[in-house]
Amino acid sequence: MDDAKRELVHAWLIKADNDLTTAREIGAIPDGPLDTAIYHCQQAAEKAVKGFLAFHDHRLVRSHDVERLVELAEAYEPGFVRWEDAAITLTPYATAYRYIPANLPLWSRAVWNSTRLWSWQRAW
Repeated sequence: MDDAKRELVHAWLIKADNDLTTAREIGAIPDGPLDTAIYHCQQAAEKAVKGFLAFHDHRLVRSHDVERLVELAEAYEPGFVRWEDAAITLTPYATAYRYIPANLPLWSRAVWNSTRLWSWQRAW
């Protein structure tokens, strides 16, 4: 892997790790802003998958659709199929709590899903 590619992949994964850290820290605050934590969970998953796709030289397009990104990743690693449900759950959180009115319930499994997806991503 050349240096430019290594830096690009590393940058995506660092951003994903930072988003997940932020989500965990916010989620640990009593009566903290869970809408913000959920948003960062979605962002962590999105950026982790984009890092994987960049590693495989996949041309990235601007998208917050984790479900679609996971489908693209499956072409390179069939094991991504196990993340389809998590991706479906996380995708709406890219915008749901960024604007008023928020129309999705806060769901603690979003943290669990993004944590597991990120952990799996780090293994490759």
